[in-house]
Amino acid sequence: MRWAWILAAVLIGVGLAPVAGLMLARGVSRLAGCPVNAAFPQPCVIWGSDWGGPLTWLSGADWLMFLTAPAALGGFALAIGLAVLSLIRRARG
Repeated sequence: MRWAWILAAVLIGVGLAPVAGLMLARGVSRLAGCPVNAAFPQPCVIWGSDWGGPLTWLSGADWLMFLTAPAALGGFALAIGLAVLSLIRRARG
């Protein structure tokens, strides 16, 4: 049962990873005062080096959500199923 919960957590994490990358890119660019454009990298100098390319890649990685969203959905479904199964087992006691 523990492995199923771990699998659900991994599936949810993989499924939501592009959203985390997008939020990271937006947060870093907002703190640095740099515009982020998904079409092409714009210069964004942070601590003396240009981070425009990686920030553009992270902000464009939200398109990967089309591929990873089914994994997140499967993880949520697995977690709900495990929770219901656990409640049924506890009720039977």
